[in-house]
Amino acid sequence: MHSSEKLLNTESGNAVIVAMDHGVLLGATQGFSNPEATLKNVLTAKPDGLLLGANFAYHFKEELESASNLSLTLAGDMLLSSVIPGEYGNLEYQTQLHNVADLAALGADAIKTLLIFGKEDPEILLENATSRGCLTKQRNIASFSS
Repeated sequence: MHSSEKLLNTESGNAVIVAMDHGVLLGATQGFSNPEATLKNVLTAKPDGLLLGANFAYHFKEELESASNLSLTLAGDMLLSSVIPGEYGNLEYQTQLHNVADLAALGADAIKTLLIFGKEDPEILLENATSRGCLTKQRNIASFSS
């Protein structure tokens, strides 16, 4: 089955995809201070898919591979708002952290990336759009069949 077919291929035609790609930029959010326990709880509920950061997927690759029929969407970028960990600042950078081949090797069925408009500096928007375009080009070259 092609990876994109796996995303919403459920008996009901509906899907529950749990977003777990937040909670690290500004420190652990409530209920997410123990990522391994949180992941195990989520996997026990047998969701159709997860949205994760690539580093999280790498760290818990064994647990994710043991979950049957699980669709993985991995974040390929990160929004940077501050140079101080745990603080929200006024920076507007969004950067590509991982290439498509690395995300596919982690088992990604899809890649999430954002292009955020409303930047005050047009050069930052251009840089962010260029980065999104690079991911698209890589995706067109990479094999996403499982």
